[in-house]
Amino acid sequence: NYYIVNPKVAYNVNASKDINIAVVFDKSSYMKKYDLDQIVGLNALMELSKNKNFSFINATSVPIIDNIESLTNSIRNTSSLGPYSTDAVKTDVSLKLAGSGLMSKSSRRAVVYFSGGILNRKAFEKYSLDTIVSYYKNNDIRFYLILFGNDPVNSKLQYLVNETGGAIIPFSSYEGVSKVYDLILEQKTGTYLLEYYYPGPQEPNKYFNLSVEANINQQTGRGEFAYFIN
Repeated sequence: NYYIVNPKVAYNVNASKDINIAVVFDKSSYMKKYDLDQIVGLNALMELSKNKNFSFINATSVPIIDNIESLTNSIRNTSSLGPYSTDAVKTDVSLKLAGSGLMSKSSRRAVVYFSGGILNRKAFEKYSLDTIVSYYKNNDIRFYLILFGNDPVNSKLQYLVNETGGAIIPFSSYEGVSKVYDLILEQKTGTYLLEYYYPGPQEPNKYFNLSVEANINQQTGRGEFAYFIN
């Protein structure tokens, strides 16, 4: 093994205003009373949809990927976001699903969670809270909670917000929800370029393995890959 000495890191801030958002609806039964408010919040997000790509997840006992056409039809026909779950909602699976859907996207990534800030006891049964936090941080995904009602925010959701650099935005008005866009655009995201001289023997026609760990702004990323010398 050879250690790289004095690597040079060039950082290029992404000036693009493109935003990729996964909207997760907490479909716990207690959220049904906020159904109309959530529709107002969704309309606020969609009205300013230029340069934004959306995906939608219904957080139920069996999390479901949704689309804007289905949501629009449900709102038009029933004045509702659809049925709510009487069983325990799988928050962990829903948030993992939302993050996975953002992996193929570039630019800014964010999960926007419509919730009253309450979690059931099995909310992080399959994936631990730390697993979700690490997954988001390592893939530069911020977590934003759109808070409905006046209940205290569960400490696990607060931790997820804090660790990913997101925010809690109380639902208070049509304009208030769109504040999330301003916060997302403040994210510093971009491309890292690592330049170095390999100190080992320069043997041609051979693969060299490279392992890199970067710790920047209290966020850690690690990767391994190989390159070919000819």
